[in-house]
Amino acid sequence: IKQVCVDASGRCQTTRTGPVAWVGDSIVYGNASLPLDPPSRLTDLQPTRPVINAGVSSTGVASCGARYQASYTTVQTLIWSCAVNDLAAGTAGATLATAAQVFLADARARGMKVIITGIMPWKNSGGWTAGKQTETVAYNSAMSTWAGANGAFFVPTIANTSAPTTAELTGASALDVSCYLFDPNFTRPSQNTNTVTKTRRVCDTVQY
Repeated sequence: IKQVCVDASGRCQTTRTGPVAWVGDSIVYGNASLPLDPPSRLTDLQPTRPVINAGVSSTGVASCGARYQASYTTVQTLIWSCAVNDLAAGTAGATLATAAQVFLADARARGMKVIITGIMPWKNSGGWTAGKQTETVAYNSAMSTWAGANGAFFVPTIANTSAPTTAELTGASALDVSCYLFDPNFTRPSQNTNTVTKTRRVCDTVQY
């Protein structure tokens, strides 16, 4: 059994197959990175699963999100490498993280695997300041925290399972069961002479 889907409406999402889309700026596009065109390098490693280069130079989170929504909502995996140009322009890291998470939450809701790359050091680039570095760290931290844990809720009544509302997910009848479920990708607990490692729960960002 590869997948079990339980949906009261009878409309379960199908297992996604297809390429990977790497959305980003000039670093992804290839004119500001080494090696050039990182998506092609990944495709070379696994030709049967192509990585689409969805990078556009001098763009930020809003443009990346619009590109995703316009062209890449049916891919299997979304790689997100955006925000450095916004940070260079002076936008706060927390603001960018919140904006990015709207698009990435949509991708997760569609059943995609989401991979987020952190903003690499850019001190020698134009516009860098110590304050902007602080915002860069804030963005990376916020995105890491968001990506590190998933959520699982029991909601007895949803009008449209393809687009549940915040009110439905946070209502009195909704139950957050994230910390009752274990991540199926972890085969532990296992042990050696002196240590035991606990299987990571869905809600955990670390393993104990």
